[in-house]
Amino acid sequence: MERSGSIQLDIPDFSNSVLTHLNQLRVQGRLCDIVVNVQGQSFRAHKVVLAASSPYFRDHMSLSQMSTVSLTVIRNPSVFEQLLSFCYTGRLCLQLADIISYLTAASFLQMQHIIDRCTQILEGIHLKISLADLDEGSRDEEVVRGSRGSRTLEAVVRGHQGGLRLLGPRGEVEQCEVVSPA
Repeated sequence: MERSGSIQLDIPDFSNSVLTHLNQLRVQGRLCDIVVNVQGQSFRAHKVVLAASSPYFRDHMSLSQMSTVSLTVIRNPSVFEQLLSFCYTGRLCLQLADIISYLTAASFLQMQHIIDRCTQILEGIHLKISLADLDEGSRDEEVVRGSRGSRTLEAVVRGHQGGLRLLGPRGEVEQCEVVSPA
């Protein structure tokens, strides 16, 4: 092979592997360079991961050499813990009852992906509530659609039973829920 030639190596899932290892280090408390305090609970993390995941952290960390930050706006430490885990994994498991807390915390931290998903879920809940007002005596199938940006909400109602699907921009189902009118 020539000395002047170059080869590009693409390693599939390398970036995911790096984040997985960073998350393992975080869980072990190793090589962490910041402590985030939320309502008296401390969470160790890596500044670079927080800065890459949240414009709030990116802006604040670029201005100072802080090693501790307190987030008084976020009221629920478990919500922050889940958002912190999301920064490392890209996965978020939340209780529907806490969705407003997640939306509030994500808004403060400027985590747009979480804001968008929470908003979609809330729109789906609003649509379910609206469906409960439909004529419960009807046995005919009814399709109700609404859209927001590139997303389409579609609800199929059959008498007292129904379903709600969140469709992506190409029509793929992103989320399924059972709708039971009250």
